[in-house]
Amino acid sequence: LPIEPVSAMTVAGTFLWEGVLHFALGFDHVLFLLSLVLAAGFVSRKEGVKRALRDVAILVTAFTLGHSVTLIAAALQYVVLPSQPVEIVIAASIAVVAVMNIVRPEQRGALPWLAGGFGLIHGFGFSSVLAELGLPAEQNVLALVCFNVGIELAQLAFVAIVMGPIAWAAKQSGYKRFVQVASALIGLLALFWVVERVMG
Repeated sequence: LPIEPVSAMTVAGTFLWEGVLHFALGFDHVLFLLSLVLAAGFVSRKEGVKRALRDVAILVTAFTLGHSVTLIAAALQYVVLPSQPVEIVIAASIAVVAVMNIVRPEQRGALPWLAGGFGLIHGFGFSSVLAELGLPAEQNVLALVCFNVGIELAQLAFVAIVMGPIAWAAKQSGYKRFVQVASALIGLLALFWVVERVMG
């Protein structure tokens, strides 16, 4: 019997949900984004929540643009990189931003460039999931777009959840120390992942 083609609606829903799940369960991607926005409280404290949200929007947009480019390129097999080096650099990217938060937590000028640059690498990581899922031959563009939209929705939900507590914490006297300690823990975990992935 001929196999019934999967409907566009089914493909869209499936890959949208897979995008959400991959970001939510991809702790390295989540920690990278958290590291980018963790010190946004300094902006909130000095210039208000609205300015902090703009700051975070710029970072998320830069990260999105970066990973979208390489996700599409890798998923359509224009550029394919081996997974181990990609996963190592993803872990290293978290450590780099964590160190910046420890050493210069209030200096954010370079973060959009880092977000975009490391986003390119994270895109290759996202594409590995698509490789496992397999893009439907006749609806590969739809699946790819929906997967990417799912990632973006998960990112926006994450930022919406954490920005309130960050803005509140920024008003407390120990916020700088909190950012540095949290970043140190994140950095140590990231370095552990680097070693683990190099050894693996």
